[in-house]
Amino acid sequence: MRKNIFLIFITGILIFLWTKPVKAKAVSDSSAQLSVKVIPEKKNEFSQFFLRKEITIRNVLRRYQSPLVEETKIFILTCKKYQLDCYLLPAISGVESTFGKFVFPGSYNPFGWGGGYAMFKNWQEAIEKVGKNLKETYVEKWKLMTIEQIGEIYAENPLWASKVKWFIDEFKKEEERFLLYLEEFPVEF
Repeated sequence: MRKNIFLIFITGILIFLWTKPVKAKAVSDSSAQLSVKVIPEKKNEFSQFFLRKEITIRNVLRRYQSPLVEETKIFILTCKKYQLDCYLLPAISGVESTFGKFVFPGSYNPFGWGGGYAMFKNWQEAIEKVGKNLKETYVEKWKLMTIEQIGEIYAENPLWASKVKWFIDEFKKEEERFLLYLEEFPVEF
């Protein structure tokens, strides 16, 4: 317990030092766009952006007691590599397998890929391959730009897209809570 508190404290210090609070107005429409062009261009802001996303993903996965909690860096590397919303793949895993808790035995398939029976050698391979396929096939080849469009092909359940968006919103709320926490409890030296 003491180790966890220490890690949270150190993480908070690092984020506080690297981030600036942002006051933003939430904007949404009926479709959640996949191509997110909000990735900062400056190196320091770029690092802060992804560190915030990584901590947010880790916090949500811990809350759900997910076996994917140690894969947050892979989620971030994959979202960077394929320019996907950093919360998309974790959200899909939330819908398809409760963040990897309920998968076909030995499949390491938290995404329901191949009807849930596609086999991967580990979580990392699953995250990388599904991220690559979403980008190269769904987005670039088929030009599917919203979660709803992807859901029409990805899943049989017509509510799939709304469930994915619900989990993406959970990640966004967690990120907001984290930023508010850092505002409320600044670290002084």
